[in-house]
Amino acid sequence: MIAEERAFALKPDEAAPNFPEGVVWKLCLTEYDSKPYLKVSCSYCKQTAQFLSIRDLDKVVFKHCDASTENSLAGKSRPSKEQLEQLVQLQIRTGQRKRPNIIDRVADRVPEFVSSSIF
Repeated sequence: MIAEERAFALKPDEAAPNFPEGVVWKLCLTEYDSKPYLKVSCSYCKQTAQFLSIRDLDKVVFKHCDASTENSLAGKSRPSKEQLEQLVQLQIRTGQRKRPNIIDRVADRVPEFVSSSIF
């Protein structure tokens, strides 16, 4: 891709000003039960995604256009470690994850998800 095409592809669309520029990850809470989830949007390809009930933090990947930004490379973007840590803390507070025991803390492991017998 030549430089002019790349600049045009990375230029945000003025017709959709409600998307923040670039690939943006947000930590949000659901309206009905205040459970935490991650929401991501890309201003270049206008894609959005929501990651609800995240069990495996390594599998949180947003695949979108080939725009390379500070947190996206080759069409794949991941949330920051700080956002993932905040997500785990909120999941513990809302009862989605177990509280970490001493072994989890020493081994620096993510606490397990609480098994739900409702579903």
